[in-house]
Amino acid sequence: FKLVTWAAGLEEHVFDQNAEVNCLGYVTFCGRKYFCMKHFGHGCLLPKQALAHSCNVPCFKIACKLRVDRLALYAQRFGLGQKTNFLLPEKTGIVPTNAWKKATKGERWWTGDTLSVSIGQGYLLVTPLQIARMVSSICTGYLVKPRMLEHEEIERRHLEISHEILVFLRGAMKEVVING
Repeated sequence: FKLVTWAAGLEEHVFDQNAEVNCLGYVTFCGRKYFCMKHFGHGCLLPKQALAHSCNVPCFKIACKLRVDRLALYAQRFGLGQKTNFLLPEKTGIVPTNAWKKATKGERWWTGDTLSVSIGQGYLLVTPLQIARMVSSICTGYLVKPRMLEHEEIERRHLEISHEILVFLRGAMKEVVING
């Protein structure tokens, strides 16, 4: 899900793909520490390195600048929280929003909730097929309906993410397998 958060942060210009990130191992928000997966910190990283090492800190910083509904919009652009219309039965999952939490939990949405969602935790719930489709969309630039049979028609739609951001995400995914 961090790929979604990065795409949203870069597309919304709340984060720069060339800005160095200093990970101390946590971010303090409203008196609470939100930890990186590496509790003693990654130190200074370039954005692609931060993604390659699964650093939480830039995602937390993006989450502090974006409302959850905006983050949810980007998740939906990648096909998360929606049925893929695959041949077999499937669930939609949950891409939480302000309205979802009010209707489901009877509570308002807090920015701290957004920090959790920004790293793929909290109320977020997606299927493995949705994640495979999301990664495929980053690689191809298209959100494709999964198919099993070769003769099935290929149904696809253009991914609503800029080419520049897709190039960045592809490079970051490559860094994951090389250096991450």
